[in-house]
Amino acid sequence: MKKSIFGVMFLALLLLLPVSARAGVDIDISFSLPSVLVFSTPPEVIIMPDTNDVYFVPDIEIDLFFWNGWWWCTRDGGWYRSRAYNGRWAYHDEIPQFYFHVDPNWRLYYQSHKWNGHRWNYRRIDNMSVQNNWRSWNVTQHWERNGTWGVKNYKPISVKEREVLIRERQQQHYARPEVQKHQEYQKERKIQQEKPRVQRQEQPRVQEPVEQKQEKKVRKPQVQQQKVQKQRPKVQQQKEESDHGQHNQSQERDNSGKSGHENQGHGNKR
Repeated sequence: MKKSIFGVMFLALLLLLPVSARAGVDIDISFSLPSVLVFSTPPEVIIMPDTNDVYFVPDIEIDLFFWNGWWWCTRDGGWYRSRAYNGRWAYHDEIPQFYFHVDPNWRLYYQSHKWNGHRWNYRRIDNMSVQNNWRSWNVTQHWERNGTWGVKNYKPISVKEREVLIRERQQQHYARPEVQKHQEYQKERKIQQEKPRVQRQEQPRVQEPVEQKQEKKVRKPQVQQQKVQKQRPKVQQQKEESDHGQHNQSQERDNSGKSGHENQGHGNKR
């Protein structure tokens, strides 16, 4: 009875969690389970027939499972998981793979000790045994070989039958009002997350005023003109140097011509 009360308290506190704690994949809820759901001893589990080694915690109102090294619980169509039953819980953005292998009537089967009409001699497994052996039990198919999960004269369902059951359970699951409500919340959250991205992409480029563009166009010829003015003195200097050299050469020729003429004149006088 105490465990059931603690289970109700756990669900009530989950409802009070902020939206930011539920968003995304595996976001830490930032509270410890022992302060909400307290066990006097580590919880015992029972292996669930017709599953890939899914264990459940009996005698509590919360659907608390152990599978693949994680503790799992569901609330309002969403899923949470933790590495320890008394650890920190995190929101999981997807339905775990094992869930559609779980028979929806498993609680009734547990209370009546019958699985699909067959006597179910289940046994409780302590937490330490599960933590130490769940990997090897999964690899060796320990529970299927050991008396078909404790169900007397029970034959496991075939692969085709399992596929049909999984499809039916999926349809039933997604038809639940709490699941549909949770999916709508997830869609709205994704839309809100994508809005800033779209707005950033759609932001128009800042256009410069027409006056600034005209100033830039006017400034370009001035820069080019300055470059030309800087280059012109060099060209003129080279021309002046070449003209000066030619002028000197012409003067030397004239001087040489005059001196030769004068020498000839002196010779004639002699």
